[in-house]
Amino acid sequence: MLTLIIAIHEGAMASVRCNGELLEAFLLQSGLKQDSVCAPLLFNIFFGAIIFEIDRRLGDIGIKLRFRVGDNILDLKRMANKTGFSIINIWKILFADDCALFAETEAELQIIMDMFVLVTAAYGQEVSFKKTEVLVVEPRRSPEPVSANIIHHGVGINYGKAYKRVQQFNYLGSTENNACNLRNEITKRINSAAFSFNYKCAAVFNNKKVRMKTKLRTYGALILSTLLYGCQTWAITTTDMKRVEVLQQDCLRRILGIKWYDKITRVQVLKIASSYGVRIQPVEAIIRERRLRWLGHIERAGPSHLLYVVLHSQANNGSRARGKQQHAYRHVVVEDMKQANINTETWQTVALDRRQWGLAITQGVRAITAKWESRQAAERATRHAYNERNAVQRLFLEPAPQRTPRVDQLMQRLRASEEDINRRQGGVDIPAPRAPSRTAWMRQQLIAADHTEHEIRAARRALNSSAPLSPTAAPYYPGWTRLYPDWTHYDDDQEHHV
Repeated sequence: MLTLIIAIHEGAMASVRCNGELLEAFLLQSGLKQDSVCAPLLFNIFFGAIIFEIDRRLGDIGIKLRFRVGDNILDLKRMANKTGFSIINIWKILFADDCALFAETEAELQIIMDMFVLVTAAYGQEVSFKKTEVLVVEPRRSPEPVSANIIHHGVGINYGKAYKRVQQFNYLGSTENNACNLRNEITKRINSAAFSFNYKCAAVFNNKKVRMKTKLRTYGALILSTLLYGCQTWAITTTDMKRVEVLQQDCLRRILGIKWYDKITRVQVLKIASSYGVRIQPVEAIIRERRLRWLGHIERAGPSHLLYVVLHSQANNGSRARGKQQHAYRHVVVEDMKQANINTETWQTVALDRRQWGLAITQGVRAITAKWESRQAAERATRHAYNERNAVQRLFLEPAPQRTPRVDQLMQRLRASEEDINRRQGGVDIPAPRAPSRTAWMRQQLIAADHTEHEIRAARRALNSSAPLSPTAAPYYPGWTRLYPDWTHYDDDQEHHV
């Protein structure tokens, strides 16, 4: 096999096509053939040899972690114990041809970069100066910014120049920032999902020839997967969770054709979407489910896996700042288990059995969804009570504001309308219409703008003469639903139920 691989690459010739013609062939002295099945494997073997040599020369440089096998990662006090552990160093993370380097100090990072440039040059490779970036995780409430002036000591015109320092950078499709939070990543996910949805609107989501079931499946395959990429590792806050939830609701309402004045709640939107045969869950339930499943995979990997070691370790150096701490992965996992009704003391035993862990998560997702629906109902009731209280306060308790030109125009129209009605009636009583007239609506507009006792009594008399002031009879004019969103709406001549 080795002889065959050598024969394929030794003496290989290549030529460049320019304007449809092949130029003179030249000898390939480095690199691998594109679209070759063996190319990824050969590169990984070659790059692994470089990393092994760098690791041998560096020694104990890197981020130091305290690792202990068998600890419950959810027991934060036990994890903070400094007895019976071993120290491990992590200075790199590799994926294909991408490499992320870590260090605790500026001097250590400079040593790692110099050694990386030196060894790769010995193997015939070169570190790209333009693609290399430096990101410093600044401590919270730090009085002074942390310096990081890493110099490039490779060959070429960039020798002696400092690498570019950034506030955030992308690694494997995710955005990392200097504050160690997900604000930039969540914003990027929302923007990408919104762009994908708008890009497919005309062809799929607004196309009447496409079945609703197909639209919802397309939403789950394209939009939801873009929105929740890598969410199994998110330590997301409540504020960011609501931002993601808003985007899902907006997309589903546009797909289903639900308008804001239809008064359809978030829970009802998901149930309507699920009635077409496509399972649509709340974003919170999806994120918590994926985090728990990912946690089970890591726990079953064992101490030989890097993710298991990192998850069961604590930083050996440094101290926490005073005050409330940032959301960490362990904190959100504890909340996930509580929401899913999973015991935080015995979860490791259950996680080792793949089938039992999957069954526990499936049952837990139902509990998470039920609790989410209960919170939505409670928040909606609180909002309605707040809006109703504010409406009453604005109408009867707050002092009257000064009149504006708009109020004067309404007053003139009101007087003209009253004179016209009196002239038409001619002193003869006419039966009151079924719904309040436009004159009564203008009286209410004046009440909202200028709360005088005379106008309030006049408006009440006008409404009582035509229909009672109750949720079953309310005028449907602009500005009215802002105060009374649950009333049945009426037009002047025809009854409309919304």
